[in-house]
Amino acid sequence: MKPSRFVLLAALAMAGAALAADSKPSLDGVWLIEHSPRELRTVEGKEPPLLPDARKQYDAQRALRAKGDLSFDHTTWCASPGVPRLMLEPYKFEIIVNKRQVAFLYEWNRWARLIDMTGNDIQPLYPLTFGTANGHFEGDTLVIVSRQLARETFIDRSGLPHSDDMQLTERVRLKSANVLEDRIRVDDPATYEKPWEFVVTYRRQSDAGIEEDVCLDRIKQGKPAI
Repeated sequence: MKPSRFVLLAALAMAGAALAADSKPSLDGVWLIEHSPRELRTVEGKEPPLLPDARKQYDAQRALRAKGDLSFDHTTWCASPGVPRLMLEPYKFEIIVNKRQVAFLYEWNRWARLIDMTGNDIQPLYPLTFGTANGHFEGDTLVIVSRQLARETFIDRSGLPHSDDMQLTERVRLKSANVLEDRIRVDDPATYEKPWEFVVTYRRQSDAGIEEDVCLDRIKQGKPAI
């Protein structure tokens, strides 16, 4: 007996829904920040709530930067900017997702950051510029928790400080097929009065890849390192 027209239409609808699910946009791809902030503000538009000693350090570094003295910033000799700073710079990065890990491949000096998705408790011997990161999905949102982040790096280009005990929690999700959002929470009681958050967005670079970039070559040409 031939299937009814209703059955055929229902089967076609189900096949279309399955195809749509399979073709759902993913985090994988090349991304570029939409607006690269020079000085971060919280989601409320306020300055980050620095403690007094951290405020003194920050103000001193801002004063040096205003005079063109960047000796306090290790990225000027191509050291890793760390995170979240490298997520805020105007350089492309690529995200590759699989069940075991998520890779962030940065164009700037070809740095790579790996997010463990297996639940391993990674304990480095000392803090690292990218720290250690564990991730999991909550629905369509990738949640990344980073710890053991070396205090020699800064949170942003202006020199916002942090301690070795800072914890970053990122919530990465697609706002649309071509817009990625990263909501970042900073927990660092040694540096800030309370936890605070900021949000950045990125645009998908469908026709672009990660280009070769050598920081030392830029310095030799008299260009800024970052």
